Amino acid sequence: MIAIVLPLITFTFIAKYDLGAAKDWDVAASFFPALIILACVMFFNSELSEKKNVALMFLGITVLNSTLWFTLNARTEPAIARVKTLMDTRTVSQLGHYATSLHLAMYYHQMKNHPPAIDVWKEYSGKFPYDRRGYLNIIQNIKVVDKNNYKAMKEVYESWIGIDSAHQQTVEEYSKFCIEAGNYFFEQEQPEQAKEYYIRSTELTPFFARAFNNLGSVYAVQESTQLAITNYLRALELDSTYADAYYNLGNAYYDSHDKALAKKYYEKASQLGNSFAQEALKESQ
Repeated sequence: MIAIVLPLITFTFIAKYDLGAAKDWDVAASFFPALIILACVMFFNSELSEKKNVALMFLGITVLNSTLWFTLNARTEPAIARVKTLMDTRTVSQLGHYATSLHLAMYYHQMKNHPPAIDVWKEYSGKFPYDRRGYLNIIQNIKVVDKNNYKAMKEVYESWIGIDSAHQQTVEEYSKFCIEAGNYFFEQEQPEQAKEYYIRSTELTPFFARAFNNLGSVYAVQESTQLAITNYLRALELDSTYADAYYNLGNAYYDSHDKALAKKYYEKASQLGNSFAQEALKESQ
């Protein structure tokens, strides 16, 4: 019996102290019934004179230990606090931090308590600022709480870009986010806020024609026709096949009472398949 159980005892001892986080120690739990059976066999085969008293003592210790365990784990806050104390860069690797943060964030989502998950990833990014996954998870969790909280998401992107400005993928992702946010505020008839995001997009990626076209649309709404024309022309410099920019430019010249130029750009947009330009040409005939 001892020869059979000894490897289990050895494994349990090693697993207990070799695994990186306390939450993994339960991998040895499935082996404990064998150890308990061994203890019972050895106890009942022993020649102790007061087996009953010894058994009662062990039973009492077990009850006390179980009571303490259930008391300690009755509420989730202490358990979460213990998990956080293990997230120390001196003892746990970045991979361990990420896995623990992911599990903790998933727990908050399962409990329908989404805001704390944002803080989990903020703490992770504070420790590992060059890991893009942390920032992406912050943004994703902000969207879960409020998909239109563009201000909070912009703050995350600004922090991220301040650290990782040399990474072109990061810059382009931020620029696309700015266009998305600008579109939202434009649809909500908040042109000033839309303009703020579109301008930021043009600063980040001066080669994105869409950002200049959309910025031109804001100026057009604000009746700054010349600024609108300037931005539409810039969009067309970047993409000469941009049908929407030709159509918008036609509208701008139409508003400026230059019907000849308006028709010219409507025709160009129509040739590229813009249905609005095609309708405008029909109406002008």
